[in-house]
Amino acid sequence: MLAERHLGHGVGEEDELLGRVATGDDDVHVGRSLPEHVEHLAERNEVVVKRVRQLVEDDQIPFARQNFRARRFPRRSRSGSIATEALSASWDLTFSGDADPCKYLPADWLYEASVPRTKFVAPFPNASFKGRLEIDGEAIELGGWPGMIGHNWGSEHAERWVWLEGTGFAEDPSIYFDAGAARVRVGPWTTPWLPSGMLVLDGEEHRLGGFGQIRSASIEAEPGACEFTLPGKDIVVRGRVSAPKKDFVGWVYADPKGPEHHTLNCSVSDLELTVERPALPARRLTLAAGAAYEFGLRETDHGIPIQPYPDG
Repeated sequence: MLAERHLGHGVGEEDELLGRVATGDDDVHVGRSLPEHVEHLAERNEVVVKRVRQLVEDDQIPFARQNFRARRFPRRSRSGSIATEALSASWDLTFSGDADPCKYLPADWLYEASVPRTKFVAPFPNASFKGRLEIDGEAIELGGWPGMIGHNWGSEHAERWVWLEGTGFAEDPSIYFDAGAARVRVGPWTTPWLPSGMLVLDGEEHRLGGFGQIRSASIEAEPGACEFTLPGKDIVVRGRVSAPKKDFVGWVYADPKGPEHHTLNCSVSDLELTVERPALPARRLTLAAGAAYEFGLRETDHGIPIQPYPDG
């Protein structure tokens, strides 16, 4: 999964690899020893790359008046490299995907409004990747690996947020799930969780969350796990995403207006969903060691090491 973040007003131009390449039973994190794990890299079809870049002019063009996907991704390819004391890595990937973009915000006008101050969308919520990844001289060929591309930008992070994502479910690889929720600070108050997302099941899109569902939705997030209920029109999705804390990567997200957040991310999480619809039996969906769970928070006592890469 490739995700890009663009925040203005103080965020620098430094590019960072803030994710990991998943191995057989372990995760290889940036900043840790790698060689003994390289031989297992091809056993896991998961790659996460996070890049931090300076706000560009295109991001200031009102969302509703641009072909967002064509502007941000004129070529369906991504390449790059990184070198640290712990490892060196490079990637040269192409991707395909025809699913419509997943707009997390429930209305297009919110992408032009001053609030929320963070905008996010998945231009390619269900993509297939191929190409080449190289870790410390060891090459891995990718062919048809499932994933997604996400993009978020703005001037300020939410007070707390979660991101939940899954493609390649055991029951049906065409199913995908992508959702986010945030608590936003407004003056001295912090809002309840504001959820929004999408489940594509049997070729049908189901919008989840939105302003009308705030009271009936629930998010119970903590480092290592999140339980959630996301209602939509004629559907309720209940689920749990979890992973051992050792499988998470932590890094700093700076706020232009300060102070900073800690971001905890695991893209080899286990995801279980129960889908409830009127007049239909409940349907259970599972994704083992292939889902994404990200938790953004102010607290620093979560017990997950923070990578030594500054932000901003």
